[in-house]
Amino acid sequence: MPRCSIPKIQVIGVEPREAASMTAALKAGEVVELPSANTIADGTAVKAVGKQNLPYVQKYVDQILLVDDDELVGAFLEYGGEP
Repeated sequence: MPRCSIPKIQVIGVEPREAASMTAALKAGEVVELPSANTIADGTAVKAVGKQNLPYVQKYVDQILLVDDDELVGAFLEYGGEP
């Protein structure tokens, strides 16, 4: 279902605080490159978001939460994963 058909739904993104490339891009209104992206969440450790991704996030994501690596490690351990 398209998001606009259910107005109560909020889309919330999450990214590591030490690799907050989407947060930086949203603040700047354009893709920016971070000086570093050091996080245990290696799949999201990017210095810059993709040019094609940013417009979708600007249009459809209501909020982005930042999480610290300590929180990520705790979640990995709690749910049986390995950090």
